[in-house]
Amino acid sequence: MKNNILIKRVTNLPVRGITAAKSSYSMGNEREFYSEADYWWRDPDDPAGKYINHDGESNPDCFNRHRKRLMRLSCIIGFLTSNYLQKPDKAVLAKICEHLDIWFADEKISMLPHLEYSQAIRNQVPGRSFGVIDTIHLAEVALAVIKLKSDLPEKLYTSVREWFAQYLQWLCSSELGSTERQANNNHAVCWYLQAAAFAHLTENAALLEEFRLDFEKRLLEQIAPDGSLPQELKRTKPYGYELFTLEAFAGLAALLSTAQYNAFLQRKANGGSVYDAVQFMQIYIADKSTWRYRQDIKYFDYWPVRQNALYLADAFCGKADFRALWQSLPDYKLKFELVRNYPVRTPELWII
Repeated sequence: MKNNILIKRVTNLPVRGITAAKSSYSMGNEREFYSEADYWWRDPDDPAGKYINHDGESNPDCFNRHRKRLMRLSCIIGFLTSNYLQKPDKAVLAKICEHLDIWFADEKISMLPHLEYSQAIRNQVPGRSFGVIDTIHLAEVALAVIKLKSDLPEKLYTSVREWFAQYLQWLCSSELGSTERQANNNHAVCWYLQAAAFAHLTENAALLEEFRLDFEKRLLEQIAPDGSLPQELKRTKPYGYELFTLEAFAGLAALLSTAQYNAFLQRKANGGSVYDAVQFMQIYIADKSTWRYRQDIKYFDYWPVRQNALYLADAFCGKADFRALWQSLPDYKLKFELVRNYPVRTPELWII
């Protein structure tokens, strides 16, 4: 009964695209996604000068309305799709279609398929490669569309699929997308996470095979033999970044796995696997007081939540204690700092 009430509430939420949330600082038009870098602040000694970086400290003055709307879309689509697949409902499907149309199909107000103006630094840089990470939240939307293919109107499905094909092309060919793909930390993992989801939707088998090769040759270098993620442990929020990157690695491993290929178990010589990374964090998820690294400078109390890397690792590796721990954890809450670092919210959608 409680879930039925929640479904009704979510179904009745208004649809919000990005066109009504334009920033005066954006160099793009109202259909072009814009965001500003979280960790960049005005210099108090030179307010009119260049911004300065404070890693891990989010600037509340940065423009994030487009990101919030995109994250809102992802949360709504994931939740409604999960419930629709369990119990089909015409009203729920109609609302899903309305969201998809406004974001990806309506030629007057839909988002344009690029991120040239993401994570800008105000009055300094119009857009940066780091901003490509903003669309990790579209991965779950793409996966929902895959699950709903036979239920969506053909014209809408075709339009949405074409939008993601164009965006995937931009990710692979643009300067910002190509730069992000070559990162050596969570940014690269998140590039491949979303690109793999979009490749599945657009049925690009050749690109998925290319991603598997990159996963083995480059991405697994980020995982140490003990399963830790050294690049993330260096951050000012190491606990949160370990969890965030672990979620991205697990989601990516799920998307790259096949009946003959388990990406969770792949490892480089003298390195760790995604399975090892889940094992490494298992103890610290179960009991955060055992964390032996520096404490996050902010938001340490937000974590852990129901970390879906545990769910996916059990699904692909048959590790019952992972699932038991997952079930014991609290569900995530709609806090911006939490949701933006929690891209796998509906784990059943990631098993294709």
